Amino acid sequence: MQTQSNPHIVNHYRSRLSQQPRQPSFEFIPMRALLLEGSPQSREVYEHMFKDLGFEDIEVAENFSDAFRSIEVKHDPYDLIVLDQSYWGDDELSLKLCRLIRANEDYEHTAIVMLSNQCDSDAIEAAFRSGVDEFIPKYIHPLELKRLAWNAVFERRYATRSL
Repeated sequence: MQTQSNPHIVNHYRSRLSQQPRQPSFEFIPMRALLLEGSPQSREVYEHMFKDLGFEDIEVAENFSDAFRSIEVKHDPYDLIVLDQSYWGDDELSLKLCRLIRANEDYEHTAIVMLSNQCDSDAIEAAFRSGVDEFIPKYIHPLELKRLAWNAVFERRYATRSL
């Protein structure tokens, strides 16, 4: 027994299939990142990783003063700041830098990812109180780091803005 197709339904789907696919409604915006990582090998890995995510401008700060200066003088804020908690050998400096970034209203939509060897609850709590968006164990799989960093950037860039 053969079933018959409804010609109206067939025509409807044919016309839908012949239409051009919709283009995304957002505009691509080049992204910028500031990287504060002590190990040259890790720094190189992170730079490649973030370039794969679409970051066109990745700046590396050599010390706390350079990082602070970069943040204060940039008229085009970074989209992402990746910070090694023990970069300067003093965890408090990293937390202080996070608080300074959060106090700067130009960086309201900047995601801060903190990498750390310490994963105890006190270190994690202190980082989040200082304004970190993601607190990540330093030796995490690169794909997981990419995913968490991208999510942090997306949430800061799009989810926190009023529509």
